Amino acid sequence: MVEVGRVAIKLRGREAGKKAVIVEIVDGNFVVIDGNVKRKRCNVDHLALLPEKLQISSGESSESIKKIFKEKGWLKQREAKVANKKERKGAPKPRKQQRKKGKQKETAEPKKQVKKQKKMTKEDEDRVVEATLAAAEKQ
Repeated sequence: MVEVGRVAIKLRGREAGKKAVIVEIVDGNFVVIDGNVKRKRCNVDHLALLPEKLQISSGESSESIKKIFKEKGWLKQREAKVANKKERKGAPKPRKQQRKKGKQKETAEPKKQVKKQKKMTKEDEDRVVEATLAAAEKQ
């Protein structure tokens, strides 16, 4: 079912979820795709093939494919996302303030040392279990 002109949806990568069309078959595992994505080589396993097929020749130009996508109304999705991204740009990111090294050392409190606990041995575990069982029986 992998053939030139077959419409597919990209499943993996930064362009996941976007429609593309197979422009050229490289080998059994790889094809060249174009459309709502950058024209590039893609693994067939990363595509969900759709039943739709466009009438294009092998190695069709990007401009003609974009023209077909625009006629079908598939290119609008990409343009809308780009427009939304431009609108979303809001306030600039806050700048990080540099700390002064000299003052930080003077005001820093000494670190408290934490004592390491000994690992429980099998005998210790048995004692704890017996103690909890005995406490449970008393209640």
